[in-house]
Amino acid sequence: QGSHLKKTPSAGLLGDATSLSVTGNVFVAKRNGDILLFDQGIQKDFQISGRPTDMIDITAIAYTESPDQLIVLNPIKKAFILLALKDTGAEYVKEVIVNSTSDISSFGYDTKDKNVYFTTDNLIQKFILQ
Repeated sequence: QGSHLKKTPSAGLLGDATSLSVTGNVFVAKRNGDILLFDQGIQKDFQISGRPTDMIDITAIAYTESPDQLIVLNPIKKAFILLALKDTGAEYVKEVIVNSTSDISSFGYDTKDKNVYFTTDNLIQKFILQ
């Protein structure tokens, strides 16, 4: 019986991970606003240029293919942050603050109509990703 190689992240690396998105690569959002990239299980360097200092309290992440970007959610600010994917990481594009009196509990992206659908209390709402 041969030994099996096990690819494991360093201790504590995923301790405050809140969400992930799988695109062939795995993007992991951390509460502090960092995003980790794993390519075939191996962590790759991932930097966000132009990242605002208040990009924290991230609880969810989603990938969109066209355009090639990530959407992350800061439910405290009721904000979706758009990041354009680049070869070596991502570039901050913009922040969309949702006009809602209720907290955002989750969201999804529809590739067909290019809308972001999110839930607040008992409602499903949307905004058009532009």
